[in-house]
Amino acid sequence: MLVLSRKVGEEIVIGRKVIVRVARVFRNRVSLTIKAPTSVCVDRGEIRLAKNREHRIVNSCGSVQMQAGSGETRQS
Repeated sequence: MLVLSRKVGEEIVIGRKVIVRVARVFRNRVSLTIKAPTSVCVDRGEIRLAKNREHRIVNSCGSVQMQAGSGETRQS
């Protein structure tokens, strides 16, 4: 695992097209902005876990199929 320190306004670049910027820090909360192509899935950790759990349940039933692209709202 890579651990990086960043100040407000500084960025981390992932690959060639994903940019994560520290927007603000207040007490123990960090706000990030993420700029990524729409083809890249960006989720919070707890949302990803919920999707994975739902996907396992759906696959075990075999009768319902999940639609791709369901997730959090993305703003540009």
